[in-house]
Amino acid sequence: DPEFEYFFRVAAVFDDGPGEWMFNDEGFFPLTEEEEEYAMEAPEVQYLENQCLGIAWEEVEDAYAYELQMRENSSGAEWFTIADELEATEVKKRQLDSPLGYMFRVRPLNGEYEEAFSPPSEVKLAVPPPSSPKKNSKAATVDPKASEDYSMAAPWVKNAGPQALLLRWNKFDGASGYEIQMRENTRKGTWTTI
Repeated sequence: DPEFEYFFRVAAVFDDGPGEWMFNDEGFFPLTEEEEEYAMEAPEVQYLENQCLGIAWEEVEDAYAYELQMRENSSGAEWFTIADELEATEVKKRQLDSPLGYMFRVRPLNGEYEEAFSPPSEVKLAVPPPSSPKKNSKAATVDPKASEDYSMAAPWVKNAGPQALLLRWNKFDGASGYEIQMRENTRKGTWTTI
């Protein structure tokens, strides 16, 4: 229902139980049919150089500018505006150093009414891709439960048509499955497994 706000969280499940819950503090509203008709596609993001990502999106006919937001791919990270009135449809963002990566979203500005933001981009890291291991090197194996990095990134939620939301999350090595929970229209209600 587009009138309701939905919150989601996800945890990797291991043989001895679920891991840490990862969530977004911000709720999500499904688009109405009219909003869906005019919704933008998620921006394309690509690695350009160390600590620098390129973000691009399709031009919207009646837009005079665009608002661009980003968030770190970590549980509870909030969206914040990095450009409130861009005239271009392509931009570089520098000084990005999170090991978890970043997501971006954009919306057109047309002066008449407030458009919905696009779905979030896929998560991108702003660090060089790892080089392939040397022939005789041994790869280290790390028990995910023993690692300090034992946590998943927050789930990504995007609109999937009128009155529908799509959830995605990163895979976690060693997990036998995932548990997903939702709560409706409240920040303090009861979580329900879906």
